Amino acid sequence: MTRPLAISQLSPIGLDIGARSIKAAQLRRHGDSLRLEVAAEFRRAGEGAYPDADEIERIESVLYRRGFVGGRVVLGIPRSEAIFEEIERPPRGEGVPADQIVAAEVARVRRLEPGAIEHAWWEMPGTRQRASAHTAMATATLRDPLVETIDRFENVGLEVIRAEPVVTALSTVVFESRLAHDPFTVIVDGGWSGTSLGVLHKGVLVYQRSSEDCSLRSVATRAATTGRLDASVVVEMIRNAARGEVVSNAVVRRAFEELSGGIISEIEVSLGYASHRYREEATGAVYLCGGIGAVRLMHERAGQLPGCEALPLLPSMLASPDESGADAPSLAAACALAARFGG
Repeated sequence: MTRPLAISQLSPIGLDIGARSIKAAQLRRHGDSLRLEVAAEFRRAGEGAYPDADEIERIESVLYRRGFVGGRVVLGIPRSEAIFEEIERPPRGEGVPADQIVAAEVARVRRLEPGAIEHAWWEMPGTRQRASAHTAMATATLRDPLVETIDRFENVGLEVIRAEPVVTALSTVVFESRLAHDPFTVIVDGGWSGTSLGVLHKGVLVYQRSSEDCSLRSVATRAATTGRLDASVVVEMIRNAARGEVVSNAVVRRAFEELSGGIISEIEVSLGYASHRYREEATGAVYLCGGIGAVRLMHERAGQLPGCEALPLLPSMLASPDESGADAPSLAAACALAARFGG
């Protein structure tokens, strides 16, 4: 008789599908607090942005073996499939088809058909010069690949109840967990295929930026090419660095220094834009998550940003850790997805 009650307290499974690994997290609510019930990270079996049918069967099997409960899933839209555009805010008024206007504008900018995308949008905060917002941020993704993927999950008994870009889930949960700083909070989500940045102002995601050049893949390519190192050896060194270990190999260290410099430049550009727009000092907090979240060199460089506190974004900052002590920055996005819709 206690089993249904226990299940009802569990969140959906947050699923963050990266280029090389899959991260999953499930939370349990205890009163007003959240606890990380179970988390896992495992290698991908496929290479596409979305998993194919065979890989989804494997995902379901791994989730079952690792102790996840239930079949509800919150799917993180892959970074490469998420579209962000700042647009003019639709006019207010009863009967104004705001969602249709936003879809049409995003489609026009991206040269797509409005019916080909799924989208969401929110108003941007006003500036000191303008008390009310005049622009909106829209996020979208192509409908057909997403629907096909959802159907594949359903074929193995997993129900995708929501899908959301990872950066918006992270932004929302960081704000709701009272981790946001004033005036700006930068969330840096870096992994194998690239880095995504989101800037929050007044708790709202006001700027998003992505770079495929700032990737752990670039570290592997540079180290293997310039150092003539075996690719598998380099990948293992990258994994160790992502666990917070010191990078001792000089070639790999230089590659990480180059990556860190590139990400810092992206942060500076993002903060510079937000600072200019809102006439605020480019200060606050920088949260690092994903594969770069525990890299020491990245924290050393981010810690040198003037007026900014550099911190890893850990699952334990979003929910109390589970008995395994799983608390890696690479799991933060999966934890945020689970908390966003059901925590």
